[in-house]
Amino acid sequence: MLKYPERGGIPSKDMEFEKWLNYLINVTCFTEDAFISLSNGKTLPIADVKKGMQVMSHDGTMNEVMKTSKKPYFGDMYTFKYRPSFLGNTIEATAEHPFLVAVNKELAKDMTRGKEVELKWVPAKDVKVGQYFVTPRPKLEEGSIHTVDILDYLADKDNILYDDKHVWFKKSPVKYNVSMKKVDELADVKYSTLISSRCAISGTKLSKETQERVDKTIEDLQVDERIRKVPRFITVDEKFARLLGLYAAKGYKIPNGFSLALGTPDVERGVLEYALEFLKGLGFNPKVKTWEKTEQVIVEVYSKIYGEALENIAGKGAHNKHVPPFIFNSPPSVKKEFIRGYIEGDGCIPMDLGNRGEKGKKNTTVTTSTASQQLATELAHLLKEFGILPSITITEPKVNNIRGKDVYNGKQYRIVFGGVYVRDVFPEWIGDAKFSNQNYLRDDSYFYYSVSDIEKKTVHGDVDVYNLQVDNKHSFIANGLAVHNCSIFSIDPAEINFPNRGGATGHAGNTLNESSTKEKTRDSKDKGLEPLLKFIEDAINKYIVSQFGDKYVFNFVGGDTKTELDIVEVLAKKAAIGLTINDIRAELGYPPVKGGDVTLAGVHVQRLGQLLQEEQMKQQRQMEMNQFVAQQTGYNGDLDNVNGKGTYNKQVGKDGQLKGENNTNSTPQGGKGENGDPINDWEI
Repeated sequence: MLKYPERGGIPSKDMEFEKWLNYLINVTCFTEDAFISLSNGKTLPIADVKKGMQVMSHDGTMNEVMKTSKKPYFGDMYTFKYRPSFLGNTIEATAEHPFLVAVNKELAKDMTRGKEVELKWVPAKDVKVGQYFVTPRPKLEEGSIHTVDILDYLADKDNILYDDKHVWFKKSPVKYNVSMKKVDELADVKYSTLISSRCAISGTKLSKETQERVDKTIEDLQVDERIRKVPRFITVDEKFARLLGLYAAKGYKIPNGFSLALGTPDVERGVLEYALEFLKGLGFNPKVKTWEKTEQVIVEVYSKIYGEALENIAGKGAHNKHVPPFIFNSPPSVKKEFIRGYIEGDGCIPMDLGNRGEKGKKNTTVTTSTASQQLATELAHLLKEFGILPSITITEPKVNNIRGKDVYNGKQYRIVFGGVYVRDVFPEWIGDAKFSNQNYLRDDSYFYYSVSDIEKKTVHGDVDVYNLQVDNKHSFIANGLAVHNCSIFSIDPAEINFPNRGGATGHAGNTLNESSTKEKTRDSKDKGLEPLLKFIEDAINKYIVSQFGDKYVFNFVGGDTKTELDIVEVLAKKAAIGLTINDIRAELGYPPVKGGDVTLAGVHVQRLGQLLQEEQMKQQRQMEMNQFVAQQTGYNGDLDNVNGKGTYNKQVGKDGQLKGENNTNSTPQGGKGENGDPINDWEI
């Protein structure tokens, strides 16, 4: 049987090559008990996450899982304890897995003073006690009022009739005991005759007409006329949301309807009065019963339609309860009333204790519990929207002795929250109690969990670890904490200790997980990641793979592995066949420049130079010709005034000859010469 080597040892060369590579490449990951956050507070074990699912990233957005993996791990693992707790208060990760961490030395003071929170992706091995893990703070959206169609939550519609206002059964699905005396009165049949016929006494038989009348009367009595037709549509307003919260906490389906189990504190808070008033407003006639042993008040509503609908809206059974999906898209006031209804139904509120807890100290926390993990994390999500970060701890199954009887209690999820942030939302629950410091911090974007303890251990392949690769943001939420992708390519330089002056918030620049694909690739090359991978390739091939012969070559695959020189050579060849400057800049991820729409091909550039030179020579000849004409004619561009009085060249006469020169047109004609003798017109 092939075995993995001890940490630091040399593996046997007889091991399968695949196992060699598995040993050599330790991808950073989590153990199977890490819960990954989906939408609206839902969680799923990392081992159950599938490709194509949408998971929450460090900034609260939803992104697609591109790949999942599982492998045995060799190396150091770190277990972190942090407060508040999320499904327990620990998370276990491999040494290199990056967490989003607030690295301010005194975060609380810095936030109080308005200083910037410095966030960095920090490998697990470098996280320190006293630092803060980070989780996104969901936005409290305005939402909209919804209307529930009860018909949508009924599985079997064959026995259902409905119109635009009501829904009802064709035939009662539940048989109730009815009084024969009542049948006697309504069906106009003697009581003695009726009893005899019902008991099949010999000689007693009703006529066909009478029997049909009796059967119809019994059927009418078996279903209370006041609730035979129940409202089909219900507006999800504050009142209905509060009832849904109450049902999620203490409601359950019974054969002929549904029940709400209320304790004494619920009655004292006026919850019973509210529930009865709301149910009567829907047309129901709720029945109230009291269990003397437990002093528990039970409210029963006899409507099988609503019993089935509420079970489908909020979950069947205590372990499957959940927040109705439409609550998450409702207005804040509706969400708040759902939380109120749940806590009133199954919570301990400080005001119930007179603000006094153990040893007379004031109690400032709200506590509740549920058997449903989904309900616990979804309630936590709603509370986060209001700026409240609850703690979720797990109580393992146990047997308690109650009044002399062993009672089995299954796994419970205990939700605790309190402090000044609760007073902002539910002031009536906290009163005027004073608070010590919160065990968490918050700002507009994040909540901050304080790291309270770190443990380190070494494993040797006996632990399976799981990995996710998430599109776009390259991060996800594990056990409530923001963590980075596990991948070899597209790694933020900060993850391998390169300087990072940006961070997840982008306060002072961008990191790889916040830029475009081209920028990531370029930055990765600039930071030296690819030379590092090439060095690892060469070392593995030289010292390890060669031991298996020449059939194998180890290469990292994926991403853009071209060197800068490779890229330059390719672009030079493209330029030689006519690529423009702006075309090249576009491939490099740079913006275009003015005048860059020209090619760099040598032949084309040479020909452009020749054409430009010919054009310049042509223009020069034209200019010389224009100058000559101007000198000879005085033409100054005005065709209507060539050497007239307004002529530009005053030295040229109307005959086109230069003034004061002895030329043909300027020879004196007739008259007397200089000596006074007459001049022949043709004599010079």
